[in-house]
Amino acid sequence: MASTDETVPTKGPSRMRRRVLILGSVLVAVAVLWSVFWFIAAAYAERTFLKVVDDGVEQGVDLDCANRRIEGYPFRIELRCGEGTSLTTADGVMTVSSLTAVALIYNPRHVIAEFGSPAVISQTAFAETRVEWSLAHASLVTDGSETGRFALSIVEPRVTSFGLPSVDAKLAELHLRNDPATPDAVDVAARLDGLNTM
Repeated sequence: MASTDETVPTKGPSRMRRRVLILGSVLVAVAVLWSVFWFIAAAYAERTFLKVVDDGVEQGVDLDCANRRIEGYPFRIELRCGEGTSLTTADGVMTVSSLTAVALIYNPRHVIAEFGSPAVISQTAFAETRVEWSLAHASLVTDGSETGRFALSIVEPRVTSFGLPSVDAKLAELHLRNDPATPDAVDVAARLDGLNTM
């Protein structure tokens, strides 16, 4: 009697393999498209930064971002400026050890910046001033082409100027926002905790 023990091939493994290949192809395509989008956004961010610098020069303000780099892939756009970054106006020059500005790629109108300590302010009319801190960061939210809200927070600031006693505090904050009730008006709030004159 002939044996009829024959196995019927199943289509399960081939279907599973096809699904895995399709899913893998979709993930690779999404990763490639996202990478292209990020590099386009990074190039746009750099052009925007250069435009801001050019506009500032026309108004007498010159920002020099030393060793400028664009980083943050894949979800952020980070502008990094190294030691020696300076802001020059008609009244003087302020130099910081570093500057980092970050915007999430899906919310580019909200920029968060962190400043490296110390900052040295050189003015023609006054002696050189040195400002140190443990943490200094700012938040800027734009509303279209205008600034909607701005906040600056400095933790443990210490100000030293030649020939004058040092002044330090636990916290210094400044907040600005457009007044929703009055066009062209700005609301200002400031805070200073633990002020101490050495």
